[in-house]
Amino acid sequence: FYTSNAQLCIVMEYADGGDLRGEIVHARNQNATIPEEIISVWIIQVCWALDYLHNMQLIHRDVKPSNIFLLSNRRSVRLGDFGISKILDSVSERDQHAQETEGRVGTKRYMAPEVLTSKTVSCQADIWSVGCVIFELSTLKHPTYE
Repeated sequence: FYTSNAQLCIVMEYADGGDLRGEIVHARNQNATIPEEIISVWIIQVCWALDYLHNMQLIHRDVKPSNIFLLSNRRSVRLGDFGISKILDSVSERDQHAQETEGRVGTKRYMAPEVLTSKTVSCQADIWSVGCVIFELSTLKHPTYE
């Protein structure tokens, strides 16, 4: 991360292995499953990335399979697409774990219930989204809730 002309810039390595959405589609088409060992390797890396982001006062707000990119070795992943990420305005807001936003953004099927019902966003919403990704990788079905 760095800033240039008051813009937050993120530089990432090129991830040439596709994304987790592609892995889900491939497994569905092959009537196969994704091994738990592989899912856990991927998710641990996503959690490390989110831990780093949250410590930098940044909420991703759109964690989903198509925003988790695979490197060519197929075991290493990178969290990408920070286009709707939110920088918390102060440490106190992070300590309160929530902040009012200008409206709901992100992909509805991966949003935490509190994001759907209010304008409040928090680091916990990213964790909810990771849970939805785990569910989808494990079952090859979209998470749904009322």
